[in-house]
Amino acid sequence: MKFPVDSQPLHLHTDALGHSLGLQLSQMINNSECLIAFASRKLKPAEMNYSTTDREMLALVWATKTFRHYLLGRHFVIHSDHNPLKYLSEFRDVHNRRARWLSILSEFNFSVQYVQGKQNVVADSLSRIVSGLTLQCELDAKNEQTLDEGIRTIMDIVEGKIDRNQDVKSEFNKKILNNLNKLVIIEGSLYYVNNGSQRLVIPEKICNDLVNKVHTEDLAHIGVRKTTQSLQNYYFWPNMIDLIDRVVADCKTCQKNKGPPKTPKAPLQPIWPDNAFTDWHVDFMGPLPVTSKGNRYAIIFVDRCTKWVEAFPLADQTALEAAHCFVKNSLTFWSASINSFGPRATI
Repeated sequence: MKFPVDSQPLHLHTDALGHSLGLQLSQMINNSECLIAFASRKLKPAEMNYSTTDREMLALVWATKTFRHYLLGRHFVIHSDHNPLKYLSEFRDVHNRRARWLSILSEFNFSVQYVQGKQNVVADSLSRIVSGLTLQCELDAKNEQTLDEGIRTIMDIVEGKIDRNQDVKSEFNKKILNNLNKLVIIEGSLYYVNNGSQRLVIPEKICNDLVNKVHTEDLAHIGVRKTTQSLQNYYFWPNMIDLIDRVVADCKTCQKNKGPPKTPKAPLQPIWPDNAFTDWHVDFMGPLPVTSKGNRYAIIFVDRCTKWVEAFPLADQTALEAAHCFVKNSLTFWSASINSFGPRATI
């Protein structure tokens, strides 16, 4: 893989299947194809319902977002095995989604070239890559649904075979049943459907294992946010986010490899005075037993350079009394003072 050369056009290969998208960005240099970047992803449940043209158009839009830093501001050629994409500018009566996509594509300078599917090898291969872990998790969940008595009871309620008031013992399954109007049976499996998204209902027994697999095996110890995104698009169970928080927080590998907090802490450096008797610390002591002259406080002056200490009696600890004492005693005797520091006042 190489960095792109400004003098040569970029070639973007896109492909979409029923379950995923594949992208390849390349460039012809000295009659040789130089690969720049690849990308692929699984379609979300709602996206799987798109028409073929919409899925191919989605692949193109996703490509412009993924490789935007390469494509913006220069001409590139799109290679697609879906011929209608050649006529993007001629689409009429487009629905809201296509109109939004056309608006996104309008800021790019490109042309579309049709290629046969067998010639669009790399993008086609990438679009056929599906996470083996994801498929295995789905198979495990569907198999566990058939073994879980509570899930089978919920499925019978959804299908109307038994009454809604049928006793469901598990609190976990009761929370699933609270979403009865959003539960459907698809090809013998229980799904949670909301806003056009179909999410497989996961039995309680395998929830923890599923989170561990996605967190550790599929994407190499990703954090809470990415683990949640990976699971929420395809699966449903009550209190999913709480479980993900606990599993990720308890991951021993993450704890061992997690770096220390990165909050910058500058080392404390004292400000040294330039000369003696120019910087004083000031503080009060008291109240003390009242003297014969009516004084019940002591004011303490400490020179920051020499650590010379002076103390004087005061009847009160007001700022006026402190200033008068400082000017009359320390300031007059040691000449001009530049700074005075105290916890309650600055003189």
